[in-house]
Amino acid sequence: TQAWWDEFCDDDMKRLIARLIEVNPDLHRARASIDEALAQRKTHVAGRLPHVDFTARRDNGFAEFGNGKIERSNPQSQGDFWQIDAGWELDLFGEHSRAIEASDAEAKRKVEVWRDVLVFLIGEVGLYYTEMRVNEERTLMAKEFVDAYQEIVRVSQGREESGASSILDVEEAKARLLRQQANVPDYERLTAQARHQLARLLACSSEEISTMVTPNIRVPMPPLNIHAGIPADVVQARPDIRAAEDRIAAQVARLGLATTRLYPNLHLTGAITYEMITRGSTVDLLRETIGGGTTFAKRLFHAGADRARVAEQEAFLQQDIRSYEAAVFSAINEVEDALSDLHYGRLRKQLLDEAAQASSSASSRIREAYAFGLVDVGSLLRALEEDFDIQTERLFARSLLAKGSVRLYKATGGGQLPLPPDETPENLVATENKGLLLPLSVLFSLGSDRNYTLHTRALCQ
Repeated sequence: TQAWWDEFCDDDMKRLIARLIEVNPDLHRARASIDEALAQRKTHVAGRLPHVDFTARRDNGFAEFGNGKIERSNPQSQGDFWQIDAGWELDLFGEHSRAIEASDAEAKRKVEVWRDVLVFLIGEVGLYYTEMRVNEERTLMAKEFVDAYQEIVRVSQGREESGASSILDVEEAKARLLRQQANVPDYERLTAQARHQLARLLACSSEEISTMVTPNIRVPMPPLNIHAGIPADVVQARPDIRAAEDRIAAQVARLGLATTRLYPNLHLTGAITYEMITRGSTVDLLRETIGGGTTFAKRLFHAGADRARVAEQEAFLQQDIRSYEAAVFSAINEVEDALSDLHYGRLRKQLLDEAAQASSSASSRIREAYAFGLVDVGSLLRALEEDFDIQTERLFARSLLAKGSVRLYKATGGGQLPLPPDETPENLVATENKGLLLPLSVLFSLGSDRNYTLHTRALCQ
């Protein structure tokens, strides 16, 4: 689902994520990089079209010198020059076409990078929000057990004063009380740290986070069923894999661009030139022409530099293909790990729920028995400590389910994400038709002796 956080039915989480999308600096920076890529594409498109330049110059003569003397000109001389140049580089071998193709792929990659940043940051908000709620609940639970230990200390002191127990029972109860009280500041510290991380993501202070969330302490619970799809769905949805595909497409175009340097260039030029000089009342027309020409250029010998550049781009392409493969394997691994966490986490939580219920019942009965002097204080303290440990493990199991669900949504790519703000499909090249297999035009052999025919055919197309 696109807005997966709606499945948690937690208004505070929704509020924080909405604020993140609005103000996060990393998201805005990724959005600005899309504008950069689109602007670069426009420069490559402009290089495919004719260009016109205008030049104007005025020269004034203030003095004349010669024979070792400098004399003021009289009358002063003045020269005027202006020229209009027009040129057009014919894209015979696809140099500009390949540059535009590379910029198209780069613009699509930047869109996927923006989506990837969005998926990552939203997931981080979900994880830190869950962490904050977990530690808030741990703090509340620790304070409840502090009250229980204080009651035991009070009863122990009363029994010690009446001679029913020794001072050792009182000291042992106080030690457990102080130990439990020491847990509270640690849990509050972890809560504050999670709140600070949320403040960093939302570009605000931690005090503002406190105003954005309600005091209702509750660990967000994920939906019971999450459809992760099949591996091909993951590959289609993951923005980082889509970005890796676009990187390969851009590098293939750069490889073709480097190959075009092996072929000649042809330029068509034209100019309108007017130049005159004025001396007093005399006007001399120096030049008044309309002309044009053709420029043919071919790099003949550069000690193999051009072919080395092609080999360099082929090596870059190999790296990008391997990076794509690594991204696919990493994505599948992340999904499988998240599914394992959810599956075994649910089993563990179910058992811990039963254990927590039995432990609470046992500690309540032992506490009643201690009040009547039927058990010693050591048995009661051990029962309370075991109850606290089981309750803590149960809380962790709930938090792991919530975090595992967030990680699964992140691992599956966050669903079909929208376009960046202020963008329309007309401004960006379509990003559909992503899949597990790359196009055959990309997965060709990279041998330097076999590529030039493929490149030439692609350029002619």
